[in-house]
Amino acid sequence: MLIGESVKEKKTAALFVVTFIFIGYASHNTRWDKTETHKASQWLA
Repeated sequence: MLIGESVKEKKTAALFVVTFIFIGYASHNTRWDKTETHKASQWLA
């Protein structure tokens, strides 16, 4: 049980990190179309 919970916590933390990096990249890349951002956000969700 403890190992499973540890892996779950790591995956959750990794998801937050990836999301923050993605948001930062998307906000700095002004050439990126909003529709592409929407598609990516749906894919991440």
